[in-house]
Amino acid sequence: MTEARAVDAQFRDDPCRGGDVFVDPAPGGGLVAEAPGQALVVGVGEGDDTVRLARRGWLVTAVDTSHARLQRAVARSTGIASGSVAWVRADVSLTPPPARAFDLVCVRQLLLPRGSGERAWGRLLAAVAPGGALLVFGRDPVQASVEGGQGEAGFCQVNDVAELLGDRWSMVVHETLQQAARAGMPSVHESVLRARRLS
Repeated sequence: MTEARAVDAQFRDDPCRGGDVFVDPAPGGGLVAEAPGQALVVGVGEGDDTVRLARRGWLVTAVDTSHARLQRAVARSTGIASGSVAWVRADVSLTPPPARAFDLVCVRQLLLPRGSGERAWGRLLAAVAPGGALLVFGRDPVQASVEGGQGEAGFCQVNDVAELLGDRWSMVVHETLQQAARAGMPSVHESVLRARRLS
């Protein structure tokens, strides 16, 4: 468990690593479909999701383990209302968010080890308020294995999150999408899950 968290921090802070970590997938599907409210963004990337939500009237709590990534996201967060985003450096596996507090929980590329990570995912699911939405984006495990992903098989995948959803959830989208190449980087296959909490 300790080693997995160290790998996660290394992946997030290494500016030389490309692909799934440093290239934010182009505009997140499902974000624009939700009415503004309270949002939790876990894994801020370059800040695209956070800024997009804030500009649409959301109050956003943006969480990442990496100070460097948070700094870059803050630097790019122009044109948003003052106080619309709370930037938080935290590990959601150690500091879970409050239950039923968010109308949208958006999670990108979160590396949590199987076993203990499933408990952390359970707390993230619990953070969604009834009627709220869950959006999860993760690297396609097939592509990761072909490209020799660094031990990613030991971490929870989007499919694992889907299996945690019970009868209190309605699945809206669960598929693999191909994101077009950008800025000289290769195209990325991304697993996407969108679900609505019923109660």
